[in-house]
Amino acid sequence: MFLQFIKFVNFLCKSHKDEIKKQKIKFLYQQAFNYYYDVEELNYATGKVVELPFAKEKTAHNKATKALLKIIADGRINELYTKRIKQLKELGLK
Repeated sequence: MFLQFIKFVNFLCKSHKDEIKKQKIKFLYQQAFNYYYDVEELNYATGKVVELPFAKEKTAHNKATKALLKIIADGRINELYTKRIKQLKELGLK
């Protein structure tokens, strides 16, 4: 599903103007993946989920992809990108 998502993003952002949009989508995807991977790690560590180690990564990719597809469909890329950058600045990370 991850590779299909990347192909979709590349198809969606064909023009030079869309390069910024593509970078924002990739950033939001990475942020979503990190969040869902941490959730899977926590579930695995607490014994709520018993699965193979590589399954955590696959589950995180699938959840991040679904979340980003919904964001793209709703047209909220710029809004959420700006909000996340602001959160990171407040934390002193960006």
